Amino acid sequence: MSGQSSSTRYCSRCLTTFEEDQERCPNLACRRPRPAAGWGRMFGPGDLFDRHYRIHNLLALGGAGVTYLAREVGGDGEEIGPRLALKVLFASRDEGPYLRRLATEAQIIQELNHANIVQYLGFVHRAGHSPYLVTRFESGGSLLDHIKRVGSMPVRQAALVARQVCWALDKAHGMGIVHRDLKPENVLLSRVVGPDEDPVVRVADFGIAKVQGALGSQTRVGAFVGTPQYAAPEQFIGGNPSAATDVYGVGALIYFCCMVSSVVRFADRLDPEEGHQLLVDALPPTVLRSHDDPEDVRRLNRILEVSMDPDPLRRCTVDQLDGLLGSLLAGNEPDVEGARPAGPKTGPTQAPEPDTQERARAADPRITTPFPKSQADASIEKASPPPEESSSAGLLAGIAAGAAIVAAGALAARAREEASSEPPPPPRTATVSPQLGTPSQAGPSQAGPSQAGPFPTVQTERIERPTPPAPPPLKSEPEPKRSRLSCLVGVPLAGGALLAGLALLWVGLVWAAPQALPDAMKPGAEALDSARPAHARLLAQAQEGLLARGPALHQRCGVKKAHLTVSLVVEPSGALRSLELRDLSAGLDPRCASEVLSELDLPSPGWRAARFAIELDL
Repeated sequence: MSGQSSSTRYCSRCLTTFEEDQERCPNLACRRPRPAAGWGRMFGPGDLFDRHYRIHNLLALGGAGVTYLAREVGGDGEEIGPRLALKVLFASRDEGPYLRRLATEAQIIQELNHANIVQYLGFVHRAGHSPYLVTRFESGGSLLDHIKRVGSMPVRQAALVARQVCWALDKAHGMGIVHRDLKPENVLLSRVVGPDEDPVVRVADFGIAKVQGALGSQTRVGAFVGTPQYAAPEQFIGGNPSAATDVYGVGALIYFCCMVSSVVRFADRLDPEEGHQLLVDALPPTVLRSHDDPEDVRRLNRILEVSMDPDPLRRCTVDQLDGLLGSLLAGNEPDVEGARPAGPKTGPTQAPEPDTQERARAADPRITTPFPKSQADASIEKASPPPEESSSAGLLAGIAAGAAIVAAGALAARAREEASSEPPPPPRTATVSPQLGTPSQAGPSQAGPSQAGPFPTVQTERIERPTPPAPPPLKSEPEPKRSRLSCLVGVPLAGGALLAGLALLWVGLVWAAPQALPDAMKPGAEALDSARPAHARLLAQAQEGLLARGPALHQRCGVKKAHLTVSLVVEPSGALRSLELRDLSAGLDPRCASEVLSELDLPSPGWRAARFAIELDL
């Protein structure tokens, strides 16, 4: 860089900014000594950049460089021409992939030259100077700035903005260019407009655009490229981006304009595989607009179904999307089925490979979508009872096994006690059945007219046989004493059996809980403890998620400010069990507020449900 010296310097290694010219970087984690060429410099208002542009102010500071607002300076030192945006690379980013991406962006927007794409005015790269790109400055700011300023857009206004994006993409796709990073920050307004005025927009930032058929690639195979909150499912799993990726991006822009939120919140904090599964489960999204014509809302949601299908092969083209939005604006029913490609869902956004699936499921217990099963798994699942039944069966099996072992131990101990002093068996009696004509041996419990058998029951005659004479008395012997060995062995065996039975009973109870218990018997939620890592993460995400719903609360519930206390109960899976509102400020409809604030994406609190309350000023 050249021009007037600015008082703001930066370290090109860690990008820390500082005022004074120091010997080392003030960042304690860096401490890099001053380079031979000096520290990098940031330009301030009035500075002259590259002898041709006067800086007005800094527009944006990114990971690759700085964007300034500037104007060209004539030979007499007066500013001439339109206001410009200068995208300048940092000194440490002025070569390699950053330089190639900036050069690619310059070439793309120069070749596209479309009314709904930012206007290319120049690209400078020469020795001894940081490369920079010059485009026309769009004074309306980004679409994100507009939404923050005026709130959400009506359905028809969002459709009009999306059509302009479609026109830009149609030109790009015709030249084999896929933007693949559509988001509110990359759609610029030509000028500032109010909530009731339709904006004119231009697509910007083709830095990570993919040129079909180009030699080489700026991105390694399988890497995630894009912005997670607005990326298509195939981008999460390293799929090949196509025109369908941009079609999804237009749908994500429409959803954001109407709902002031992305389809999946906190997507930027998730592992790509986990984010992919959560996104697929949430598609297609549903726009809710109580202040718009219900027919317009219904038609828009049908359009989102065909533009945001999880399978890119099932999405419409950008030209078809433009036609569907045009039908909505004309008050006609969009031909959604005619725009949907025929054929089964076979795109690359199918579930990942089995090992990837298991990692995603282990990482987040909220993932409940079944993964494809092998034939053996399917047969096992068919033969196995549902989770509730298997848990109940485990409970009963544990109780039964424990009771059986306890009973067996008790019977074994009793048998050993009776073995040494068993009385002689009583004399048996013979009964004669007239039908059989032969005697049968039967014990006392078998005799009697109530016994059931294969023949008709008849009354039998009991015949007592003569008792033989008693044998001569023998010499009396002492009563046999109980063996000490039997006591030493039998008692421990009986006690061990009892303990084993109790253990199996406990295992059965643990195995069956809590799935085997009906909802009325489930344990209540424990109070949230911020000292636990899982609870601290849950509390932080709940607070951030509720605060993020503030703009939607103002828009949909018709309030400018709101004070309330939100009591939450979160299931172990992360699902919201209940949401209760207290201490509501005047004018806030509880039902409307509950609908808006319940749209939360929360992590698991652990193995038990958690309850907590958050006081909010929105």
